[in-house]
Amino acid sequence: MKKLVMILLLFISVFSFSDEGFTENEKNTILKQFTEFQKAVKNKDVNTLKKFIDGSVYGLVLNDGPVYRLNTESVSYDEIVKYKNEFFKSMKEITLVKADLKNNEVIKYAKGEDTITGEFFIMEEDNYIWGSKGDKMFEIAASYDDPEYPSTAEYIFKMKGNQLKFISVYSMP
Repeated sequence: MKKLVMILLLFISVFSFSDEGFTENEKNTILKQFTEFQKAVKNKDVNTLKKFIDGSVYGLVLNDGPVYRLNTESVSYDEIVKYKNEFFKSMKEITLVKADLKNNEVIKYAKGEDTITGEFFIMEEDNYIWGSKGDKMFEIAASYDDPEYPSTAEYIFKMKGNQLKFISVYSMP
């Protein structure tokens, strides 16, 4: 548990979770595209999903046969298609939150030990996986707060021009 708390604190100290710097129009654009991404995940639509993936996604753990890939390696769109059942199963949490397009926010999901939230943030420093200082980002954070088996997953998106891109999953058991 201490390890989980320390890693989470480190993560929070590195990245800003302020939505300052986002216009209401930008938030609305992000949330509209996020709901389209959610729909693609829910419907297992790999063709629609493609427009949200720019090259590869970091942090996905897909079964490559007898071994599992490290979550620090990237996974291409073609690999996601190849292992689509596993991919969609691992993305179930992302379909549980709702976007409030009127107030430009994510409605918190809470059920039992599960909590899922959404945040807009600006990168405070360069990161070789996520992007550069000043990039506009969006995150869905899911946590399971069971004292014996705590876990967390953060689904990271980045705005590239006017298109939301799914770039990384950061998870801890």
